Amino acid sequence: MAHASTSRKLAVALAVAGAGLMTAGAAQAGLVLDLRLADGGGKFKFVSQGQVVPLQLFGIVQGTDGIDNETLYNVFAVLRSSTGGLLGDFSPAVIQSPFNTGPYQSGLPFDVDSDGDLDLGRPFTPSTYLFARADPSLPSPQGTRIGLNDEEFLLAALSYTIGASSGASEVNAYRAPVAGLTEGADFIQDGIRGTGISSGIAVSLVIPEPSMLGVIGMCLPALRLCRRSCHFARVQRAEHWLAARVGCNSDSTHQGMGGTNAHRSINSGLIDSQTNADDFGAASHRWTSSLRAHTVQPLSQ
Repeated sequence: MAHASTSRKLAVALAVAGAGLMTAGAAQAGLVLDLRLADGGGKFKFVSQGQVVPLQLFGIVQGTDGIDNETLYNVFAVLRSSTGGLLGDFSPAVIQSPFNTGPYQSGLPFDVDSDGDLDLGRPFTPSTYLFARADPSLPSPQGTRIGLNDEEFLLAALSYTIGASSGASEVNAYRAPVAGLTEGADFIQDGIRGTGISSGIAVSLVIPEPSMLGVIGMCLPALRLCRRSCHFARVQRAEHWLAARVGCNSDSTHQGMGGTNAHRSINSGLIDSQTNADDFGAASHRWTSSLRAHTVQPLSQ
């Protein structure tokens, strides 16, 4: 019975995630700190205890005028994992060229939330932040153009080592304000100095329960097929949310995910159960309500 119930929950999760592919809104302009898996750029991965997960940090400057006039000079960032759940440790980052030509910092590991694992960057201590900086005396950094408006830059490579034997966690990068600096970054957007820094969708790392492996095998091929016809970023949102559901215990809608980040993923525009998944509205609404019932803690620097 438990396996059947879990299978039904995951089937609903897949359906709701699929609905989310059609509803994701346009991104806001500014600089997005986008953490990705290094092996393919995805947003979720099934892992095991002791596994070292390679990650890459990108900066995406989002323009609005359809002209190739975006660039990125420097940015401060910190990296965080969910509080509790699947514990793991960040490594110091390897800053990538040309963002290692000016004074730069790899970031120092520190247990910010006292949950026993290591985040990157100590709160209110800029000397421990990740800092990627291109030498301003050199030509402006050239990134990879994405569509008409956006340009992305590879800032750093790092890893996250899984320290627990069960559960799930989300890892992500965040702006790191520095006294005297309004943005904590210097970038050009639409040909002028840009403003606004946000975080991309978190990376979900999950150790699945043995009873879930068969269900996973059924659900993931459907999402891979979606990649052929759906916007890649929207598929990533669906995969990310599905991974979060797989990581839950069959008797609980919110176990081991860390309330702050799980709530953030729901609010990222991934699902709108009442509007876009009428056939599955009751179940998805219960999940959403369960996540939103958890207190959202403000993010430390």
